[in-house]
Amino acid sequence: MIPTPARSRLPLARLAAASLCALACACGGGGGGGSKGQPPANLTYSQSPAIYLRGVSVEPNVPTVAGAVASWIVNPSLPAGLALDPASGIVSGTPAALTPAADYTVAASNAFGSAVFDLRLSVVAPARFALCGHIADSTLSAYWIDGEGGLHASGYVLPAPSATMPRAIAAHRSGRFAWVADFEGDSISTYSLDPASGRLVAQAPLPTPSRPAALALHPFAEILY
Repeated sequence: MIPTPARSRLPLARLAAASLCALACACGGGGGGGSKGQPPANLTYSQSPAIYLRGVSVEPNVPTVAGAVASWIVNPSLPAGLALDPASGIVSGTPAALTPAADYTVAASNAFGSAVFDLRLSVVAPARFALCGHIADSTLSAYWIDGEGGLHASGYVLPAPSATMPRAIAAHRSGRFAWVADFEGDSISTYSLDPASGRLVAQAPLPTPSRPAALALHPFAEILY
């Protein structure tokens, strides 16, 4: 029987040192350290240019950015009523004054630097709309009015089945609601109105004693006659 060669045995201290050396080599220990922190990059916004309507709450304008962000600032300050969230960079609010188009520089920063983006926005007056009821099919149409008084179709809506033959319309001074007298339906219908687009949404009609034919909204109080 051929004897098996004796295995060499390293002292424990040398074995431990060899293991540490192998680990250091595998981790790139000779390269001089780990990865370095990076500043934010590729900052942009979901809406730019953004056109906002005075007095109408805006849809949050959300940023996207690569990397970690510790703080957000904007220069110059946003128009009155709008704000930049210093924690998320989201622009939101209700603009209070007409503002011509301009660039607002947003900076997303961390300890290693910043990424900047010129957010272009303006605040304009809400469009004016005209509402029209059609007795043939009981629909209600919206039109936006241009600067010369021209009408441009903005869509129509079907009322509830019981709301038939619209004969009169009254709109709230905020531009957010309208009421319609349904002559054959013996009811008054309520519609929500988007002051930005003129989009109408029908709500449940309110029954009345008999064929309503006229409506009037008090100019200074929340009273509908």
